[in-house]
Amino acid sequence: MKTKDVASQYGLNKDEFETFLRKSNYKSKINDGFFGGMTIEDGANVSAIINDFKKYEQEKANEGARLKKVTDDKKSALARMLITSGFNFDGYTITKYSGYISGDDAISVDRGMVIFGSGTNIKDKLMESLVVIRRNALAELKEAAYALGCNAVIGVDFDYLTLDPQTANLGGGTTYQPYVFGVTANGNAVIIEKTESFTNSNAPIPQSTNMIAQESPVILPKSEPTETICPKCHLPMAIRENQGKKFYVCPNYKQCQQFIPVE
Repeated sequence: MKTKDVASQYGLNKDEFETFLRKSNYKSKINDGFFGGMTIEDGANVSAIINDFKKYEQEKANEGARLKKVTDDKKSALARMLITSGFNFDGYTITKYSGYISGDDAISVDRGMVIFGSGTNIKDKLMESLVVIRRNALAELKEAAYALGCNAVIGVDFDYLTLDPQTANLGGGTTYQPYVFGVTANGNAVIIEKTESFTNSNAPIPQSTNMIAQESPVILPKSEPTETICPKCHLPMAIRENQGKKFYVCPNYKQCQQFIPVE
């Protein structure tokens, strides 16, 4: 009988059913015709085939759900991960140091042809891409920390690399290849735990006009990250909330004191 008739009778997806048959122990019971379509040999136990296919579909669905949970858990963990150029976080205690890690990214910028005295504006091209490659390097840094089972990175700094590649051509001259700009984010992966006294703090709410003047403004961390970058530390700022008011605050606030009220 034709597999399309079996799939129709039992309400199955024909393509997935046929894929299963080709990979299963039932492949010796099928004929995969080019023009007539796939058929199942007469005498084959169709009920057993259908039951095994449904088990296969359920296992595949379970595995898909498991992988989705793993992906979602990782995405959530990376979003909550804290990073700082300093060596501690207000309100947190470092419980484990897991070692030095790094993350990298790079771009290439064409030199361009000089026409009527103008060529590629390297400075503008670099500045357009610098925030992006720095953010990508930080994302890779977080991935490295996550792989070590950590939830924070301290001592973050950046190294920059500029390459001016050249090579000899067949005519004996020099071929100038695109400029390469690279950035490496370095840091130390750690595990941190929130200090109980910080969690229960009832400190006054920081105001946008006098926040810098306070010695230790208490900004309670939330998990949702933002794409706002600190203008001094070049670190992704995160939303912090205190008594109903929200701010974009640099994770290195104690040193740089950079914040932006959320509109």
